[in-house]
Amino acid sequence: MELSFTGGMKDKRAGSARAFCLFFTRVWYMLIRIRAYDVIVQAEKRGSSLGRVAFCFLMAGVVLFAAMVRHMLLYQKRRIYPPRKIIRKRIAFFGTAGMVFLLLAALFHLF
Repeated sequence: MELSFTGGMKDKRAGSARAFCLFFTRVWYMLIRIRAYDVIVQAEKRGSSLGRVAFCFLMAGVVLFAAMVRHMLLYQKRRIYPPRKIIRKRIAFFGTAGMVFLLLAALFHLF
């Protein structure tokens, strides 16, 4: 157990949480790349030329959902700017757009 002037055990927990997040960021990146490659290969095996289009819609949907989660975390904090009403609108927009993009990705993947 290390003690320091900046917070004692709090620093150790923050460091382990940071390492945990960095590890899972790498794992998620690797899993997304593997899944995206599988989507493209399966579509090309079936003779579909829409595999790359489906991959693009899939990635756009994932990015939009990540933006929605980021704004949900921002909404929970006490902030003055941007107003909570604007953040709620952004959450609804990113969630809806992410769902639409993921549905389009599923449709392009099937055909």
